[in-house]
Amino acid sequence: MKVSGRALLLVAAGCSFMVTALHLAIAIFGPPWYRYFGAPSLADKIERGSALQPTILTLALAALFAAWACYGLAGAGAIRRLPLLRTALFSIAAIYLLRGLQVVPEVLALTRGDVPARLVAFSAFSAFAGVVYLLGVLRIGRSGGAREVHAA
Repeated sequence: MKVSGRALLLVAAGCSFMVTALHLAIAIFGPPWYRYFGAPSLADKIERGSALQPTILTLALAALFAAWACYGLAGAGAIRRLPLLRTALFSIAAIYLLRGLQVVPEVLALTRGDVPARLVAFSAFSAFAGVVYLLGVLRIGRSGGAREVHAA
């Protein structure tokens, strides 16, 4: 069964919305969440009374992932076309895929007991998101690209 580019980009947008929600939750629930999701230095800053920088950084990341989700939706034709759509979608895919590449050394470290399994899961999720963004934009491009995206 071949999945359409539109469907893949909707899944990709969903991935980015999930990451957005996660970052908002981290900002709300504070140091234990920062530590669990791999940012112990930000948790330490908050506990020392410097919550502004970690919170701003986390909210900025949430905004970035929300923008990525909007690009996925625009690529799927669910919302209006956004500037530099194709370039942005390829860039988003590349960033997720680069983050996802960490899964290889993390799996090796996991076998030695050096990293928790959740870090491997986070990297695998990034790899998945990158693949769906990439396949989505490639399939949209092959099926008429701009015309299909403008139909929204």
